[in-house]
Amino acid sequence: MNKINPEKIGRVLSVGGEHLIRQYGQFYVIKTPVGIRHTLQRQTNIAWVARDYATVRRYFGKFMLLSEIIFSADSYAIIQKKINPRPLTIDALKTNPKIKEDFLRICRNNKKLIERENVSWDFYGAMGLLRPRARLLSNLVIESNQLKMIDFGIMHLEKQSQYWLIYLITRWAYNRQNRFLKKVLKEII
Repeated sequence: MNKINPEKIGRVLSVGGEHLIRQYGQFYVIKTPVGIRHTLQRQTNIAWVARDYATVRRYFGKFMLLSEIIFSADSYAIIQKKINPRPLTIDALKTNPKIKEDFLRICRNNKKLIERENVSWDFYGAMGLLRPRARLLSNLVIESNQLKMIDFGIMHLEKQSQYWLIYLITRWAYNRQNRFLKKVLKEII
């Protein structure tokens, strides 16, 4: 694809913490940045998106939805195949051995990601982060009896060139996610 066709952009399907997700033609979605990270540090965010995608592909390959990133001068868009998933729930982890094993593998790979790169994959997504009692990890879904990562957002755990506000939100989200993951792992192991 290399270029966005505005005529293919359809209705809004969802709003995440970092992206607005819309229909793109019949079989795809298009994600465009709307979050605080993009608003406050646009150029850094644009520079990081391709690097983050490559990093997450290295650690989680088969679990990720393939994405095409299209850059413009001051933004980007992510094109992904549209899927019709089921949410990942604690019950699914308890009752489906394949889903459980895939989840545990993703957790192990995320631990390596943290140790080696000092970043963590964002299991929660905005909905999971803001509604943790819903007992969902919003960025992980079940598609055709396989776990799929619908987003490749990662949390940068060092200050780096992040604004303090973004860094503090990231650390809060990371700590909250880890507490929830520990509870989930305790329930399923």
